[in-house]
Amino acid sequence: MLRIHQIKMEIGHSDREIELQLRKKLGIGANEPLSWRIARESLDLRKGQPAKVVYSIDLAAGDREPRLLKKLGKDAERLEVLHHEHAIDPGQEKSMLKYPPVIIGFGPAGMFAAEMLSRNGYNPVVIERGSRVEKRVEDIETFWSTGDLNPESNVQFGEGGAGTFSDGKLTSRSKDPRGQQVLDLLAALGAPEDIRYRQKPHIGTDILRHVVKAMRFRVEAQGGQFMFDTKVCMIKRLPDGIFELELSDGMKMKTDVVILAVGHSARDTFAMLHEQGVELRQKPFAVGVRIEHRQTEIDLQQYGEHLEALKKRYGASEYKLTATTDSGRGVYTFCMCPGGEVVAASSELCGVVTNGMSRRARDLENANSALLVSVTPEDFDSKHLLSGIEFQRALETSAFELGGRTYGAPYMTVGEFLGRRPFDASHEPEKIKPTYRPQPVKADFRTVMPPFLVEALQDGLTKMGQKMKAFADDDGILTAFETRSSSPVRIIRNETTLESISHPGLYPCGEGAGYAGGITSSAIDGIRVAEQIMMKSRPVTVTVRP
Repeated sequence: MLRIHQIKMEIGHSDREIELQLRKKLGIGANEPLSWRIARESLDLRKGQPAKVVYSIDLAAGDREPRLLKKLGKDAERLEVLHHEHAIDPGQEKSMLKYPPVIIGFGPAGMFAAEMLSRNGYNPVVIERGSRVEKRVEDIETFWSTGDLNPESNVQFGEGGAGTFSDGKLTSRSKDPRGQQVLDLLAALGAPEDIRYRQKPHIGTDILRHVVKAMRFRVEAQGGQFMFDTKVCMIKRLPDGIFELELSDGMKMKTDVVILAVGHSARDTFAMLHEQGVELRQKPFAVGVRIEHRQTEIDLQQYGEHLEALKKRYGASEYKLTATTDSGRGVYTFCMCPGGEVVAASSELCGVVTNGMSRRARDLENANSALLVSVTPEDFDSKHLLSGIEFQRALETSAFELGGRTYGAPYMTVGEFLGRRPFDASHEPEKIKPTYRPQPVKADFRTVMPPFLVEALQDGLTKMGQKMKAFADDDGILTAFETRSSSPVRIIRNETTLESISHPGLYPCGEGAGYAGGITSSAIDGIRVAEQIMMKSRPVTVTVRP
């Protein structure tokens, strides 16, 4: 298999035109068979140059490979002979595990760990504190409509994890070949085919919900079992190395291995682990606000003169911005949701948390993104391992109070936040309407923020406005607070075996454990942990070649 890079096409081209260029480049006649597929598709919109769609193409060369390699020799930097391989050979020996593996949490990490283990005959038991996705959708819609929060079934907890109610982005910087395996399986379960090759793939919350359900059915068909609406309240490692789990329904169960894929919002679980002596450490994280603009303004900025053609092919446009403040602190946008909405993502009573969400069509009026400030353990006084959680919680409870104790979220305009306009609680914006549900509440949230956060956001926002026209315009909407973009703790694990360094057999996994950031990287981590369990329990050959 050959991969040919830098195949550049005009905007609005057809697949037939791609093939014609391939045949010309390779010297393959019109009557010769040619089997190819798109491996990667991206846009080149650099200023001063014609806009292009840029492809990497996988070609089944067969016995023509030597001839094609010779012909393309002068373009060696654009040619790759593929050896990507990720294969599992579990062999024939029976697993030495006494009990089925237990997976706590069924977000991306837990999902892919469960799929890998169940496919290879381990019959894992998945324990998820939240509800099945069907009930979870109902619970969340009730919360967004009425403000009635279910602390165990919400945007953070439940089947599919927090990413189920997001844009469903699958962007990852990882070169791990398991990443393609993740995309291929998601597509097989009902995600759009273009996630396999688009530079910025996304599924959309409406489709992702069905994909998550299909994954559950797949795991069950392969021998996995599920326990929903069940929280693991205690994990004890017994003298013989077996783990005893105490569940919220009073049941106790034993297992040889536990995969901790609990997500970044399982604060009570982190506290329990700390009490049990599991090695945890503070880690940097980020907090901030959600910023909203009109999507039409973002499209004009990003697509320019090719607006109509690019909007037709790719839909609403995206952006990604970073800035370094004068004091050296990082500020950046995160989880940008084109044509989406700002949603309530609370999981604790009396706390307001925001997040962004888009459907596959990305066809709503506003664009939104998190606007985050990097936070380190030095930014809060306490040296307690869980003090980062308390820092997050303080912002969330302050927002709850400002929002009228109804889960309304405080918002203000960019002009007011930057001090270019006086704050006016009675003035409702006209150009851009806040989309947060249950309801946005006009309030000056600067009054409850640590000064360093206010200063960093003001400085970073101003600098981003210099990079992207209209980003810092006065009419933009800021909604407080975004506090759950990453975990403030890391559960320390062995770099090779991926087990907890203090509790062998306990496998911290995914975003909540501090080892991933997003759907794809969490899924990859779930696969890696499952492989380690398989290798520990019986002879297994894992082949990974980038």
